[in-house]
Amino acid sequence: MAPIETPQELALVELADTPVSLRTISAGSTTVIAEGRTALNGSFSFTTKAGQNYQVCWNYQDVEGCRRVTRPDSSAAGGQALAGVIPLGPVHVGLKPPLVFGRVLTGDSRPCWVQDSFFELDVSTDVIGGGRNAKANTQGEYVILPRAQVFLIRGECEKAQVAQTIAAGTGSLRVDMTLPNRAPQITSIAATDGAEFTTRSAPAETLKIVSTNRDLDGHGLEHSWRLMGGSDGVLSGSTVRTESWDLPNIDGRRSVYLMARDGFGGFAMRRFDMEVGDDIIEASGQAVDSATGTPIAGARVTFGEAQAQTDGNGWFRLERKPNDEDRYVLNIEHPNFAMMSRILDRTARGQTYQMIRAQVVTFPSGQGVTLEDTRSSGICNQERSGDTRRTMRLVPPRFVGFEKTGDAAPRNRAEPAGDARTGTMVPGGLVTGGRLRDGGTVSGGQLSIARGTIGSVTIGTPLTDANSRAVAGRVDLSAAFPFERMDESEDATAAEAVAMVMKRQRECDRRGIQIRLQPDSFRLEDGTPYSGAVRAAIATLNPAIRSIPGDYQAIDANGDRAELLSFGALYADFTDMQGNRLGLRPGVEAEILTPVSSYQSGSAQPTIAQWSYDAETGFWREEGTGTLQNTSNGPRYVGKTSHFSTLNMDVSGNDPADATCVRFEVGSDFAAWSNLTIRAYVSYGGDSVQVKETALNNDQYQAIYRIPFGNGFPPNTLRLELRGTSSGQEVVLLDDIINTDARPQMTFDPSDPDALWPDYPYDECGDPLLLTAAPGIIPPYGDSDGFGRPAFLSGPYGDFNPADGALQVVDYYNAIDPGGAKTNLEDWWVANGFGPDGAGGGHPSYVRQAYLNHNDLGFGRDMHCRTDAPDAGDAACYVTNYGLPDQNPANADAAETQDPAVQGATVTMEYDAQAPQAERVQFYVFGGGTGAAGRINFADLDGLGPKPVPFLCMVCHGGGPSLNANDVVEHARFREFDLPSFRYPGAGEWDFGDGTATGVLDATDLDNFATLNEYVEGIHSGTPIGNLIDNWYPTAFSGPPVQPNVPSGWSTEASVYHEVHGKACRTCHVARDAGIPNNFLTFESSANLSGTSYAVCDPFDTGVRFMPNAVVTYRNFWTDTNRVNLYEALTGTALNTCAD
Repeated sequence: MAPIETPQELALVELADTPVSLRTISAGSTTVIAEGRTALNGSFSFTTKAGQNYQVCWNYQDVEGCRRVTRPDSSAAGGQALAGVIPLGPVHVGLKPPLVFGRVLTGDSRPCWVQDSFFELDVSTDVIGGGRNAKANTQGEYVILPRAQVFLIRGECEKAQVAQTIAAGTGSLRVDMTLPNRAPQITSIAATDGAEFTTRSAPAETLKIVSTNRDLDGHGLEHSWRLMGGSDGVLSGSTVRTESWDLPNIDGRRSVYLMARDGFGGFAMRRFDMEVGDDIIEASGQAVDSATGTPIAGARVTFGEAQAQTDGNGWFRLERKPNDEDRYVLNIEHPNFAMMSRILDRTARGQTYQMIRAQVVTFPSGQGVTLEDTRSSGICNQERSGDTRRTMRLVPPRFVGFEKTGDAAPRNRAEPAGDARTGTMVPGGLVTGGRLRDGGTVSGGQLSIARGTIGSVTIGTPLTDANSRAVAGRVDLSAAFPFERMDESEDATAAEAVAMVMKRQRECDRRGIQIRLQPDSFRLEDGTPYSGAVRAAIATLNPAIRSIPGDYQAIDANGDRAELLSFGALYADFTDMQGNRLGLRPGVEAEILTPVSSYQSGSAQPTIAQWSYDAETGFWREEGTGTLQNTSNGPRYVGKTSHFSTLNMDVSGNDPADATCVRFEVGSDFAAWSNLTIRAYVSYGGDSVQVKETALNNDQYQAIYRIPFGNGFPPNTLRLELRGTSSGQEVVLLDDIINTDARPQMTFDPSDPDALWPDYPYDECGDPLLLTAAPGIIPPYGDSDGFGRPAFLSGPYGDFNPADGALQVVDYYNAIDPGGAKTNLEDWWVANGFGPDGAGGGHPSYVRQAYLNHNDLGFGRDMHCRTDAPDAGDAACYVTNYGLPDQNPANADAAETQDPAVQGATVTMEYDAQAPQAERVQFYVFGGGTGAAGRINFADLDGLGPKPVPFLCMVCHGGGPSLNANDVVEHARFREFDLPSFRYPGAGEWDFGDGTATGVLDATDLDNFATLNEYVEGIHSGTPIGNLIDNWYPTAFSGPPVQPNVPSGWSTEASVYHEVHGKACRTCHVARDAGIPNNFLTFESSANLSGTSYAVCDPFDTGVRFMPNAVVTYRNFWTDTNRVNLYEALTGTALNTCAD
């Protein structure tokens, strides 16, 4: 890096495109041995030799300087000097006034740069003025040392320009500039086969891909459609918003990429996936207790005609054929839990299904009883009795769309929209102290919220910091939610009014549904009257807390399709003590009493329909009436039933004038989270609430139907909670409260009653909402480009993603396969002794093992290895990826079964024992897992876009950021098999000491992993990887590994070694030895890791963090507070400031 320190606002500026040189020092003189220029982020690197003194020198706008550095002695056996890297950290360049500095950003606050070899883009921003030319860095920052005092300064990115005349003076002047352009938006991509839109297709079909786009500045857009290789099919070469796609005659997930650009520095990119050859609908996942998170074993799962029981991990997997309606009912039942029933419209892999534990009571059949789920009593926002699984909320609520109504007061008041008055607010809970942008805390004073800025807390009366100094500006509001209004007058804004309603909903009394039974009410299933003990399992299903069975769709008494507004549902199951199901005798009815909560009472009608759930079709069916009565225990709807399943008191509706829908997509910043689920809380007139819940699949768009639409006050809202899983804990990643009355009403065709439930891609729901992460989910990763993509899998400074990567990969393949003998996977299999089917060719060394790479890429991995081919001492492995890079536990099952529907790219590795030592390991990548899969030049291993081979492999397999003079990789490594960092089929986990006791890995699995590690240790003996494997298997390569001993360099920091280095840094750095013993970058001692806070903790406050460099590992580290705190302690960083 080549940063400078600047006054006040900018603490650090990385200097882009700066001439740098490496010089040797000998006898008092220097000799230039290498020259170059810094990258856009200020980084540079030179190759050095051991035991020599050097100078790194620079020249920035005629200001020259040098820094002396020394390569420590390090040599291989025989005394040969080795090349390597000296980690310099920030190199401070002394620039003095007069100077002009600032940022050049686009109209939507993006730095204008893109370096993407897949789309052949190399775009950056130039700043010209005062007789100087400068290149803005990846943050949009620049510095100019002007030759004049008054001059025109101009920023340029492609055809976008901004200019102004300034008087620089003799000091330092900050000049920020905004380019008059905003990035275009690709608002949708969908595929049609000519008859309908589809998300899966038969092989060899031709599809039309249709995109819709928007450019807020009115520029015309150029479109570029790309595939990663021939295994993905053929495109027609369109440069407009539609494209013809001839699919390959190969099963698997296929992807097409679209880039749209406006020529003024605005870029957008989207990936669209198609499952090819998938003629089954799969449902798989894990059933867990909603209160504890404990897996539920032995639950009965039905999916159409398919049935199964959950295993010891609560896991199941079922398949069925598609139907014309694309409506599939998944039911999960267990004697101790309320039935879970979800409606799917396509395959759903690896989801978590939370089941509500029933309250179980027994009573004699001859006794009249009143049953109530008493666990439901208490305050609505409290956890239920017995709940031990807590949800971690990482964000406060955000109010979205309220400004579209001017955030006005009640609509019947004659008051102009946008009234500037403010409502004074105080924190509703304990505030531990706001945090200023500079990291200081605040105390005293008063918080206020200006009209229309709910979610932005500003300081009202004087506020002081820890040194009693007056401060002003914005504070972090995460500790200040929820807010209560001190004055609940009619001056309330719409957002404030909704917040008050939400508060009332949290404080309401919740009471369970009651069942009243007369004596001798039961019979056996064959009709025989039953006399004996009755086991009752009952549960109140509160639609304001969690979705009830089905999707709220119903069939009314007239046979018409309708949508329900539920006041509460009851699950009831009666059996004898042997588990035989009981029903009510003919002519006998049970009385059902459903409570009406305080926040529902305003919309409660005198009578409403009573419904029962049809578990086979997934529809609620009208079967009676409930009457509102004032009982001794509050208002309740009272009705009767002659049978039990899941019963519901609901108001139905199907009037299109009162409904809308919302289409949304999940932003790429959530890509690494697993088990993503949207929980949508729908409010009616700001009051009654029910929950709709759906697990997210890989489709670009999701939709919530039949949301109430009107013009009342408070407005109707949709509260979207995006929930994910981190280390087994459920976390809330997004909490957006959307004013649905401010959205366009959905379109409706009166001749088509099903139009209220539109099909994918849900165009009737209007423009999609993009759900993006709020600040604080995880610290922002540095160097996000003009697409908005962070630079994962490109090295800490992007140098593993060269702008000319498309050319370099051609040179690379020509160098390792000069005769073109390995252009498809079958050819590679045969050349490396696996046989034409890839099954090992009958060689005894062949090993195959499936798992989920849970701490790196997040794919399912189907690994195959063997030795001694094509020559003795050689080794080769190939691994096919399954699923998406999202840690979905179903990815491990897909890898084990080699599921063609989600089969991805195959990466192969060769170790050639006859090649020069540094060049023995090389890589190929193929576009699938079948023999016909062709070799590809790019791979998308993190969902953030294709990157060139072999550079994305080198990030975590070792080697430098460039090819050597022979156009091949140097010092690359096969990687160790770290069993605790994996996950296994059936949602299995394994840790040191488990052996085969958990049933996750049997003896064969453990021996397979031991053999794989033996192969890796054999070719990398004496390296950090080899030493780690020796620690895992101290006696023999068989059975389970043992927890490794702490290396001597870590003897005083054992916890940091296991929790931080072992679970985050080692994921890539253990391979970065570059052939040098004790290389700094392998972090074989705590002292080496302790000096890395400049890259990890952002001490210079640039908003940039580079580590860990794989998106899944990055998320795993930053969401684990214990790991971050251990790292802070090691590096001397103040506690809880590393993520600021």
